[in-house]
Amino acid sequence: LVKLSGASAAPVRLSSLRRIPLEAALERLGLVPQLATEDAVLVMFRGRAFALASLMEIRSWEPSERRASQRRRPLLIDLTSPDNATEIRCDFKFGYWEKNWMPFEHDGKLLAIRWFSPHIVLQIFPERGTCVEMYRTSHQFGGELELHGGAPPVPFTKNEYLGIVRLRLGGGTRSNH
Repeated sequence: LVKLSGASAAPVRLSSLRRIPLEAALERLGLVPQLATEDAVLVMFRGRAFALASLMEIRSWEPSERRASQRRRPLLIDLTSPDNATEIRCDFKFGYWEKNWMPFEHDGKLLAIRWFSPHIVLQIFPERGTCVEMYRTSHQFGGELELHGGAPPVPFTKNEYLGIVRLRLGGGTRSNH
């Protein structure tokens, strides 16, 4: 948690940092806390701050065991009560590389972009720890290339959001769009 101090015209100074503890929530799920989460993004929903992270199913420090069981799925963390972090369960099967969801609030609903090709938008229900697929749209952008999520989209017009995705070519990320 970052608290900022200073006038808007003056340089902003960092006045404190606070670590958000997730160990209890991850241990409750039977996971190794130091290895379990990655690619967290922040989202405000109904005036509350959440983090949506990729939860890796790592139950051992042993490298050979880690790779064999390393499935990913989403973890929603209410930052006011991180001990109650919730593994999100959905009405579809998660892929091996289930990560980089892009959450945003729209019309009082918590939505997230899951994939870009096809473009899939989900609705997340934090109070139940579930999600459902709302929209699936095909498009030509990117062709057969991999498009990966980035920062959560922000409102651009009344009915449009602006976001950044990564276009992956071969073994690495090459550009942002």
